Amino acid sequence: MKMPYPNLEKIQGRRRTGFRRPPAGAEADARKLLQELHLHKIELEMQSEELLRAQTELKETWTRIDQRVVARTMELTRALESLSAEVQVRFQAEQSLHGAFDELEAVKERLLSENAYLQELVGLSCCERFPGPSPAMAGLKARIEAAAAAETPVLVLGEAGTGKGAVARAIHCRSARRHRPMVLLDCTSVSPERMEAVLFGKGRAGSAGRRVGQFELASQGTLFLSEIALLPLALQARVLEAVRELGTPAPGPLAGNRPEVRIIASSNRDLQLEVGRGRFREDLHACLAASPIRVPPLREHREDIPSLVELIMAGFNRTLGKDFRTVSQRTLGILLAKAWPGNVRELKHLIELTMIATQGPILELPPRLGDQRH
Repeated sequence: MKMPYPNLEKIQGRRRTGFRRPPAGAEADARKLLQELHLHKIELEMQSEELLRAQTELKETWTRIDQRVVARTMELTRALESLSAEVQVRFQAEQSLHGAFDELEAVKERLLSENAYLQELVGLSCCERFPGPSPAMAGLKARIEAAAAAETPVLVLGEAGTGKGAVARAIHCRSARRHRPMVLLDCTSVSPERMEAVLFGKGRAGSAGRRVGQFELASQGTLFLSEIALLPLALQARVLEAVRELGTPAPGPLAGNRPEVRIIASSNRDLQLEVGRGRFREDLHACLAASPIRVPPLREHREDIPSLVELIMAGFNRTLGKDFRTVSQRTLGILLAKAWPGNVRELKHLIELTMIATQGPILELPPRLGDQRH
């Protein structure tokens, strides 16, 4: 049978003879290389799986960390809010405590003032009752009664020791303000640097450490400015303003109410002379001296000395636990003959020393006291 492609064998023969046979061992090397490549592939796949697992674990770890951070942040936020609320509560409590402390200080000062006022009422001195038959004493009593019935400022004038403070207390005790305190400010005992704070207070209302002034302490009562001539000139304008503001009844619906504070001032100096010398304000003097009260010195009403001695003895009998009932004629003669430059204060001091140094029931001046003449 004739072949369809007669030259095929030749061509195939030429093709076989045209290729070289691979060298010995090449096939084994190829198989070894394929095995190594397969091992590398397996190893890479394993590493890839480990990497995926590591990535998954890392992702889960970061998720847990994020969750813990969020939870801890929320805890800290709540703790911070709670702490802030507690701080605010404590701050408010501290502010409230400061306010309560200031109120207690104000109440304390007011109670101290009222206590001093009540102690003065309990231990009335002889001058507050003003015993004696002299015309001078009768005129003084009448002026005290007239001043007690009014609400205007009062100026009490007189020598040292005549009893200007007793006159001021008598006016207050007989006035409609007798149930409120009479606050005393002795201008001789306060330095000019402290005078403003003592009179008008120091610090804002409600602030810690605030000091209440005498004007505020005397609310609805009486403020007694003893020896007002010694008040610094710079403060006299403020006192005048306070006297005008606090000493004027409220207008409008409150019209007719009594003034907030009544002022009683005293001086042993001639204030008119002090005005002429430029040491006292004329307008303040005019405001205070509308109806002045002059307290006479003891030498002008010697006939009152026996009554004064009797009242003084009764007072010291209570405080010293003594029992003096009368005065010897010798002692009474000495007392009536003395000049009394220290006035009633000197008399009271002399009787006190005598009662301490001697025994009753008859008051007898010791020679060392009785021989003192002025």
